[in-house]
Amino acid sequence: MSPSLHREDLSFSTSWSAIGRLLIHTVAFFIGFTVLTFYITRSFPAVGSKDSVGFKWQLLQESPEPIQTLLFGDSTAHYGLDPDIFENRLGGPALNLATFEGVTPTMDAGWLRDAGRRWGPPKRIFIVRTITGWTEPEDPERLSVALASVPTSLRQASSLSLCFAHFFKPYATLGDYLRAVSFKEKDRDVTLKKGWVAVHLKDTAKSFDGNVIRHMDPDQAARLTLSDPSRQSMDFLTAWAQRYAIDVIIAPPPWHDALRDTIDFRRYAALYQRLFEPYAVRSQHVFILPPSTFPNESFIDGRHLNEDGARRFSSRLVDQYNSKRASH
Repeated sequence: MSPSLHREDLSFSTSWSAIGRLLIHTVAFFIGFTVLTFYITRSFPAVGSKDSVGFKWQLLQESPEPIQTLLFGDSTAHYGLDPDIFENRLGGPALNLATFEGVTPTMDAGWLRDAGRRWGPPKRIFIVRTITGWTEPEDPERLSVALASVPTSLRQASSLSLCFAHFFKPYATLGDYLRAVSFKEKDRDVTLKKGWVAVHLKDTAKSFDGNVIRHMDPDQAARLTLSDPSRQSMDFLTAWAQRYAIDVIIAPPPWHDALRDTIDFRRYAALYQRLFEPYAVRSQHVFILPPSTFPNESFIDGRHLNEDGARRFSSRLVDQYNSKRASH
């Protein structure tokens, strides 16, 4: 073998050794970072994170007594429904199982089924969800990640693949953890109480000042229907409501006072009534509540309530529910 060929072989061997070492170091770093991420986020209360479904399910399993009032919905309920208000006003334990838009219609039936197996049917269910959460398809990626840490009983509502959900979950949670830590250091304190995410603004003068509502023309409103998962969920809830005398209360999310006299506000209110009236006809245990509005200082952004606003909203819902029930 010529000296030049020997040098080429040696160089080729050295290059592959360097690539091998680089791959080993990369894999080791990735494993180490994943373990560190799990360690950092293991006790984080899933404030709006993609792991909040698993966290809420764990709260349900660890409850020492049967839950009488279950609170379902998207992030507007996640931030906006205070279980203590429902306990004090209606009696019996309450738990906030709301998560975020994109997965919630599928979860409603699963939550109720799982709670029913554990303790028997609850007395009532409040559901607060935006109109898009009721009418648009669920987000497959978010649903897959969300269902990664819950049992088969809750996954059965979905036919989506969950192959890589456990793998990506810690990174989604880490982002929410860092964001919440940042919030706490700046203008707000975030705490978790029976599944409710309470946001206390340190300076209410800096509360959200603005209004968010999607414009809806009459033709668009007339075309909107419940998504397939929403219809399936409502069919199941209505059947259980009739069979076990469970009150199912549907409410729009909270809106800003400035929107009260707008045409869009009236169209949204009429749309909720149209979409859910058939279920109220099928069962006297299904109630549709009117929309509620609050001043800007009750909000942390365009649609989510702060701690004080959530307590006011929760009390308003109880008042409306009691009034509707008394008139039946």
